[in-house]
Amino acid sequence: MTLQTYYEDGNVYSGNSVNWVNGIIANAVAYTYNVDGTVDEIEETVDGSTITTAFTYNGDGTVNTIVETRDSKTVTTTYTYSSGVVTDTVRTVV
Repeated sequence: MTLQTYYEDGNVYSGNSVNWVNGIIANAVAYTYNVDGTVDEIEETVDGSTITTAFTYNGDGTVNTIVETRDSKTVTTTYTYSSGVVTDTVRTVV
């Protein structure tokens, strides 16, 4: 089953897909988008465990950070660019 929610301009705001096993949600994924069409957040459920991945962007549209939360751990990856090319990444685990 797939469900999508739209902004007034017709762009997809969020969408999700669910797989059912014996009447129970086994795996599901939901996407939330920013108004400009970039992905804001992905939430996945796999065998009852939820993984949330959130994105932030620089003014030029390149990814600034990706924050993944899983099993009470948060991994933040920050990207540095030069002329639009990734030159460095810093990963922090909390």
